[in-house]
Amino acid sequence: MTEDKRYTGQISDKDVFLSIMEELRYRNRENHYREYDILKSCGIVRQLLLDGNKSLYDKVNRQHKLKTKYKIFDYKDEVLNGNFWYKSIYPYRLPYTELKLADFLELHIISENNNIYNVRELILYGANTGGVHSITFKKESKDGILQNMKGIINIEGISKFLAMQNICMVVIDALMPLEELIKKTAEDSYL
Repeated sequence: MTEDKRYTGQISDKDVFLSIMEELRYRNRENHYREYDILKSCGIVRQLLLDGNKSLYDKVNRQHKLKTKYKIFDYKDEVLNGNFWYKSIYPYRLPYTELKLADFLELHIISENNNIYNVRELILYGANTGGVHSITFKKESKDGILQNMKGIINIEGISKFLAMQNICMVVIDALMPLEELIKKTAEDSYL
């Protein structure tokens, strides 16, 4: 009898990556807008992208060295004003643009009372208010004043959750080539 080498009793970073990509896709499936799932998704995205040089994406991509691009709706020419605004970044329509991770994370996506929040801040907000932890997340503004993002929940909660879900959908699409490559590599190694 030959030993099945797939089951070693250990879980690799690649296996974790594949599992959480599946979970991220499930929690953000079409016509599914449960707030809890969106917050949990932010925790997953944080694990994938924001854990410094130890992020799961960095660990599993080290071998493959894929150049990941984050495809977003191109709204550069859009004029946004008023007390509150939200930008839908998921490329449902043309034109779209592709960003590197650093640019994607700094992209301004939501504003309330002249406080502008970027993709990174929304990911951390979702992860830290239900996605991973249950704490109040505060943002350090450019002028050093702590601002509490909780006000966005009270004012425009639906838009905040849609913004978070848009972020998650962009991440799913961006990481899909790495996911497919890992699956193919795993299948080839079992032959």
